[in-house]
Amino acid sequence: MKINDISPKCLHFQEEFLKDNILVQVRYVMDKRNLKFNPSGESFTCSS
Repeated sequence: MKINDISPKCLHFQEEFLKDNILVQVRYVMDKRNLKFNPSGESFTCSS
């Protein structure tokens, strides 16, 4: 999966996680696709 494949709604989280660790960002994407991880406490979909 490339960074461009993530939908615009996820870009904010993407950027924040990339600042910390690319592996964390990838883990976030995978978990979000499974609807298991939601750091903002808000409900939204992360599908492209």
